Amino acid sequence: MHVRLARWWMPLLAVLLVSCATAKKFAERSEQELAAGQTDKAYQSALIAYRRDPHDPKVRDALSNAANARIGEWRHRVHNVAVMDTLAAARQSLDLTAFRREVTSYGVTVREDAAYDREEAIIRRAAAAGEFRDGVGAMRARQPKIAYGHFELAERFLPTYRDVGKRKADALNAATTRVAILPFEDQAGSPGLSRRLSDLVYAEAQKRLGPSDLVFTRFLTPDQVYSRMTVNELDDLTRDKAIALGRRIGADRVVWGRCYAPNASTNTNRYRETIWRREEVKDTSGTTVRYTDTQFGAVQRERQVSVKYETEVIDVETGDAVSRREGVQEAKARTFYTDFRPNGNFDAYCLVPPDMKQRDPDRARRVESGWHDTFGSWTLPKALECTRNSSGRSRYSNSWRQEFVSDTWGHPFYLDDLPPESELISIAFDPVWQPVLAAIQEQDDR
Repeated sequence: MHVRLARWWMPLLAVLLVSCATAKKFAERSEQELAAGQTDKAYQSALIAYRRDPHDPKVRDALSNAANARIGEWRHRVHNVAVMDTLAAARQSLDLTAFRREVTSYGVTVREDAAYDREEAIIRRAAAAGEFRDGVGAMRARQPKIAYGHFELAERFLPTYRDVGKRKADALNAATTRVAILPFEDQAGSPGLSRRLSDLVYAEAQKRLGPSDLVFTRFLTPDQVYSRMTVNELDDLTRDKAIALGRRIGADRVVWGRCYAPNASTNTNRYRETIWRREEVKDTSGTTVRYTDTQFGAVQRERQVSVKYETEVIDVETGDAVSRREGVQEAKARTFYTDFRPNGNFDAYCLVPPDMKQRDPDRARRVESGWHDTFGSWTLPKALECTRNSSGRSRYSNSWRQEFVSDTWGHPFYLDDLPPESELISIAFDPVWQPVLAAIQEQDDR
C-alpha cells in the first residue's frame, strides 16, 4: 500500500517542487528588474510568480514591491501631465484606479499617499466640471449624443458632481432612437415569410446586440408592432405604409424590406450502375474471395432558389433612408433515394472490385467519378446503410429543415422528396439579419 502511495505522490511532488522553484525564480527576477528601474517588467515577473505560487511569502513581497513601485511612478506621471492637460491627467488617474483594484484583488496593500490623493481629487473635480460644462452646451445645441458622452465621462471622474446622473439620463433619453423592425413586403409569394423575417431579425438583435453595441438604439417589441398593424398591412406592407405605421407606433426609424419573386430550378436524375459484393467461398481447398455484380439504381433530386431582397432603415419623420442594403440570397437542396436493399454486411459492397482497377483503371475512374457526381461525399456502404436505418423518408417533413441549412449539395440528404420551394426561400433568408443589424449598428451613434 505504501509503495502504491509513493508511486502516486512522487510525480505530483515533483511537479509542485518545479512549480515552486519556478515561482521563486520569477520573484528573484522581479527584484532584479525593480532594482534596475524596470518597473513594468518587474510587475509582470512578480505576477507570473504569484500565479504559480500565491502562498510563498517571497513571491508576495516581490508582487507588493513591484506593484507599489508601479503605482508610485503612475502617481508621478499623473502629477506631471496635470500641469499641461487636466483632462488627460484625469483619464490617467482612472487607469491608475483600475490598476489599484487589480493589485488589491491579489492581496497587495497599496501604500497610501495623502498628498497625491488630494491632488487627484482636485484634478478629477476640474475634469468633471469641464465635461459637465461641455455636456450642457451640447444639449443646448441639440446634440444629445455628444452631450451624453460628456456627462458619462464627467460621472466617471466624479459620480457625485452636481446632478450629472440626471443630466446623463436626460441626454440618453433625448439621444435614443426607437427602432421598429417591420414585416418585409413579400413579392416572393412564400406564406408567412414576411413576418418570419422580422421576427428573426428582432430575435437576433436581442441575442447579439447589448448596451455596449447599441448605446442609443432601443427596439420596439414585436407585440408593440403587430398590435397596431391592420390586416391589410400584414398582407401588403409597402414602403409608404411602413412609414405611416412607424409614425403611428411612435418609432423614430423603421426597418423595412422587400423580397422579390424567386428564381428556382428543380432537376431529377436517375442513377443506374453495376455494383459489386464481396463474398468468401469455402471449399475443400480453403477460402476464396470473389465479387458478384448486381444492379443498383437510385434517384437524385436537386432544387435551387435565389431571391433578391432590399432593406432600408428609414427615418420616419423625413421618409428618407438612412441606410440601404440589397443582395441575393440562395439556398440549395439535394437528396437521393434508392429501393435497393443490401444483402448482408454494407461493407461487403464496392463500386469497383480490385481486379477491375488493375485491368481497366479508366473505367474504374469513370465509375467512381459518376458516383461522386451523384452522391457527393457518401460512400457506397454508408449510402446502403441509410436504406436500413432511415425509414419513413418518402415525404419531406419540417423536422428536417435544419438538415437543409447544412450542405446537402456536397452531402445529399436521404429522402424520396425535396423541400418545397417556399421552405428553401425561407432557408435562403436565414442570414438576412446580418446586413440588417450591421446597418442598425452603423447608425447607432450618428
